[in-house]
Amino acid sequence: PDVWDVINEPDLSTPLYSGTQIGQAIKAAGDKLVANGFTAKFNGPSNTSTGQARFHIDAMASVPGALQYIDTFTYHRYTGADVEMLGELRNRAVLHSKKLAMTEWYLPQNSYVTLHEDLKFGINSSWEEFALAWLGPDTGGILVEVTGATSVTISQRAKFYRQYFKYVRRGAVRYEATSNSGNLDALAFRNVDKHTVVVKANNGGTINVSGLPSGTYGIFYTTNSAYNVNLPNQTINSGQILTTSIPTTGVLTVYATNGGSPTPTP
Repeated sequence: PDVWDVINEPDLSTPLYSGTQIGQAIKAAGDKLVANGFTAKFNGPSNTSTGQARFHIDAMASVPGALQYIDTFTYHRYTGADVEMLGELRNRAVLHSKKLAMTEWYLPQNSYVTLHEDLKFGINSSWEEFALAWLGPDTGGILVEVTGATSVTISQRAKFYRQYFKYVRRGAVRYEATSNSGNLDALAFRNVDKHTVVVKANNGGTINVSGLPSGTYGIFYTTNSAYNVNLPNQTINSGQILTTSIPTTGVLTVYATNGGSPTPTP
């Protein structure tokens, strides 16, 4: 395995697992794995409560030798999740030079809005709703619906997630993006030397993107009524503004079609 989670949702376990116990388990298991020639990487604490996760992180970090084996601080979003709390977790990740990830929230109210918020305020390096696929209609938490023996379809929420996932590849780095419109919120990423901008639009309208390197860019969007709509490519020079539009509430993605990183498959 690439990484281990010591215990899922320690604030619901019987008996309850403290952050100190998780840190001790990570230290003991990490030492033994390394002594036997393995690479040791662990995630945690994966609390159901976003707010409770900060206390578990503090306790885990206080266990001598545990931090060396921790790859990512993880949390779930069932309770206590807001921008302020995401900032608390982000600060701890930065303090200890760790990644941060939201690894479960499979309720119908989860959506691309949550993903956008976790990326922006929680500087998430990975994000998971619940499961890849599920037999039957999506009632919250899956990317693919499986019905019958042969029918496999992307879930409605995953159509929006795809606007983020498709052209933000493994190893990408997010950098600051700002908007002068209250209806638009942008996230910008660099994949090697290919750039991607994802815009969450609260209403339809024109979108002007500045600061992109020269090159050719593809553009596509998803709304509640239109999925994976591809607009004509645009070629711009350095310093030139890319102008596009989305007809209504949804997510629009601008991605470089040239550069060093390969274009992903659908």
